[in-house]
Amino acid sequence: MNNFAAAMELKITLNESPATIRNIVVPLSIRYDQLHVLIQLAFGWTNSHLYAFYTEDRKKSYEGRVDENGFYFGDPPIQADKGYVFSDLNNGPLTYIYDFGDDWSHEIQLAKMLSFEDLQDTPIPSCVSGKGREHKEDKMSGDLGRAYSKKRINSQFELWSHAGEQMIRADDMGLMPKYD
Repeated sequence: MNNFAAAMELKITLNESPATIRNIVVPLSIRYDQLHVLIQLAFGWTNSHLYAFYTEDRKKSYEGRVDENGFYFGDPPIQADKGYVFSDLNNGPLTYIYDFGDDWSHEIQLAKMLSFEDLQDTPIPSCVSGKGREHKEDKMSGDLGRAYSKKRINSQFELWSHAGEQMIRADDMGLMPKYD
């Protein structure tokens, strides 16, 4: 039996009321830009805004778009496709901020490590549990979106997992929700 870690289960909590939580299984080798797309799909976001991930101590940040000529008070952010989640998450929770205007803040915790044996028939990536409705992106509206559906999220994750490197652009794949 081989009990080496193959994947991790992440608990992602949107820090808003009412509570919205998604537990997803991802490979140990996932990059920040890839995790961004999975969070977009799991929470029903439309991938229309900038985002950043921050380590617990806020010493490192990973962003989808980095201004090479920007002025920074600390270390400049790292391009999201250049960083891997596991090494930072292993040192404590991460914060994911989506939409720098509305600042949708999510806490990402390492729920557990999974071996190949633990995974059995669990596809990677997959949503294993969750609660709470999606929130529409305009915070001022206070409106809630669709109800939680593990089946819907997993069908989107399956499409995403077959897309190869173009999986970073989930909006181009028709995976992002269309709100009227």
